[in-house]
Amino acid sequence: MNYILTFLGVLLSVMFCKAQKLDSTAFNGAKKIILTNNLTARENYMLAGKLMLENNYSVGLKDSEFFQISTEPVKVSGQGSVHILSIYAVCKDNKITLIGKTKNLTSTKIISFQDQENAYDIMEYKRLNQLSKAVWWRLENLAKTFNGAKVQYSE
Repeated sequence: MNYILTFLGVLLSVMFCKAQKLDSTAFNGAKKIILTNNLTARENYMLAGKLMLENNYSVGLKDSEFFQISTEPVKVSGQGSVHILSIYAVCKDNKITLIGKTKNLTSTKIISFQDQENAYDIMEYKRLNQLSKAVWWRLENLAKTFNGAKVQYSE
């Protein structure tokens, strides 16, 4: 009886767990680029900052305790609007996750300053969306500079 209950528990947990989609090419709905290498979290953090600077981004927020770093916002255009983009790098042992977060410049003029700080949204890859293409072009170009890293796209 215990075996049957255990089996049912495992079966139900597998049915309700959504697996994270990974692919070697960008797909609609991808939210991040995962770079796999053999460096420590600290080495990946330092490398991410160095490559951001080498690719003409200014370093924005950084957290050396949790190995997270972002770029200062840059303007990107598409779909008839102008957004600002910050690229975030979350660094761990053997892995760097790159995420592009944007906010609409016109909508930030309407909301309060405190809300502006939190108005960023993760830009999903959408093959037919010009703004998404502009953001992901920047993400992919930055990812290419991490020589030797395996590149994967993820939800």
